Amino acid sequence: MSCTEDVCSTTDCNNGTCDNGTCYCFEGYEGSSCNIQVKPKSILITKIEVLGFPATDGTVTWDLFGGSNADIYPKLIQGSNTLYNSSSYYTDASPTSAYAFNPNPSIELNAITSSHRIQVYDHDDFDADDFVGEIAFVPYNDSNGFPANEILSNGDLKVRLSYQYIW
Repeated sequence: MSCTEDVCSTTDCNNGTCDNGTCYCFEGYEGSSCNIQVKPKSILITKIEVLGFPATDGTVTWDLFGGSNADIYPKLIQGSNTLYNSSSYYTDASPTSAYAFNPNPSIELNAITSSHRIQVYDHDDFDADDFVGEIAFVPYNDSNGFPANEILSNGDLKVRLSYQYIW
């Protein structure tokens, strides 16, 4: 009877698996112990969910005619470029409910280390749409571990972004 030592019992592969003492890294990681996060080529935003927004426009309701809640939709901006402007909106949206927007095709972000802004607007039929709020964010962080979702907030405005990574 022979006893052999499991070489993987002393091998730390962090973000990968060990086979016979060798680390095989998960997608997005490299290095002998899979501890180096690789910057993706781009990031896709597959869903934007508005999770909360201010109940009023200062001291008045969002829609002056009828006194109803905001008719919300999001925009995504990088620099002076509008990357996404939803063609649909939710009518009379509750400020404490979640509203999903599924861009088709998904929004491809190429400047993943640059600042982006998610803006939410109140659609109005008879005058200019009202600006509800904005959140600035940088999509990629070299130590974030590639989250599938990220929740962003700024005061009463709260948004969840769903991501896919392109290598």
